[in-house]
Amino acid sequence: DKDAWPRLSKESLLNAAWSFSIMGHRDEHLFDVICEEVLGSQTLGPHDLTGMCRSLANLAIHSTGTMRSILQEVRARLGQFRPSHLASLSWSLATLRQRDEALMDQVANEAISKVRLFQPKQLSEVAWAFATLGIDKPALAGALTDATIGRTDEFDPRHLATAAHAFVKMSASSESVLEAISERLSFRTTDLDPDSIDKVAWAFARANYADEVLIGGLVGEVLNRLDQFKPGCLASIASSLAALGVRDQPILDAVQDLISSRSDALRAEDLANLVSAFMLWGDNEQVEGVLLAMVLERLHTFGPSDLLAVVKAYEAHGQPALVARLLDAAAAHDLSAPARPNHGGGPGASHDGGFGGVEPWLELKELAASFASDQAQRSFETRHLAAAASQLQRHLQGLDASVSPMSQQLETMRELRELLDRARLDTLGPQLTRQMLLGQRLLPPALPIFQHAELRLVAQGDPLAAASWDLRWRRLRWVEPSARLFSEAPPRCAHGRLLP
Repeated sequence: DKDAWPRLSKESLLNAAWSFSIMGHRDEHLFDVICEEVLGSQTLGPHDLTGMCRSLANLAIHSTGTMRSILQEVRARLGQFRPSHLASLSWSLATLRQRDEALMDQVANEAISKVRLFQPKQLSEVAWAFATLGIDKPALAGALTDATIGRTDEFDPRHLATAAHAFVKMSASSESVLEAISERLSFRTTDLDPDSIDKVAWAFARANYADEVLIGGLVGEVLNRLDQFKPGCLASIASSLAALGVRDQPILDAVQDLISSRSDALRAEDLANLVSAFMLWGDNEQVEGVLLAMVLERLHTFGPSDLLAVVKAYEAHGQPALVARLLDAAAAHDLSAPARPNHGGGPGASHDGGFGGVEPWLELKELAASFASDQAQRSFETRHLAAAASQLQRHLQGLDASVSPMSQQLETMRELRELLDRARLDTLGPQLTRQMLLGQRLLPPALPIFQHAELRLVAQGDPLAAASWDLRWRRLRWVEPSARLFSEAPPRCAHGRLLP
């Protein structure tokens, strides 16, 4: 209430927001109100702005309007930001997956100019943020690694593990920085938690840098604390250790025990890591037997990224027959892209309306073209087209006509039309049909839509036919026969509304 009196001070509101975030009290409207009131203050500073961002990030609150207002104030004051503010802002934006390249370019420049003033934890936070967002800044990466090399003794081992993981993801893992990190961590592995052990093993495996003392310490900690490791973490570590040439029998026994006793907790990403590990260990019995059976059994629960991870694991280790078998089996399943947490921190990635993002479908389509049957190739081509059209549709719907240039809207519509001109409309499948029946702005009204054997009855107002078709669509989404095209108006139920 703008007329309420007395009003809470800016400091009280910020303290309340931080307290709510620590307690896990997630109320988006409340935070919108708090942020609006704070942003109206005449004494707004960097600490206030980064505090609000951190509170929103802790609760994974993605409020577009509020973040737009906060970041507008951030841009105006970025030159005033100290290293602690830059680190906190970077961490918050990465946690919220706010990939604003123009702003992060400014943050990178500020961080480079002040890099010698950063505390070790702040260096690791900035590195983690840029690595997580996938923003390539070679100058920043060089400045961060140079600042780390001479100060590894000041780092908490867990923060140094995060920095090592981030440097490798940023392609900034020079031999000198890995040597400095390994020297620091080799005799401090007992201070690493399971996630930090996973990060270090992954980083050194990806960089192909094997330090015997460090790797031996990591193996010892894994074996001594097996009960502390979650199945996914242990599977990831197994893949990294196998890549580093570790073939200790106790590690193999621990991983085999994981498969036999905790298999229900393994995700697709974990199965892909286990496939890679056992391939490197030369245990084809596990790869072609137990693990393959687990993958085939769970295909109906996979999203496109899940399937891609497993298929690429088999393909990377020269198993074309198994790749073909997986793709052919997956062609009969929905693959509806369930949301799941991201590896390495931050909130779960949102999924794109049931199709998943375009990139996994594109890679799956290319793999199917190389390995799978003709039927599976058509299936994955269909899904890639549907994902691409759906992405353009959502982008078009997300454009704010009041602020988005008309040229941007016309360009998106042109891309959508070109995609549909190139596509064979009769291969887009029932999912896209349903979207059009829902009245979403996917295809121009003049274009023909699909004809199902029962859709004419639906158009004539037969509720039983409508319910039957809808049920079959849900159960056999991607197993429908090829559809014919017709150009009548979209089918409607008896009450005149489009199908639900």
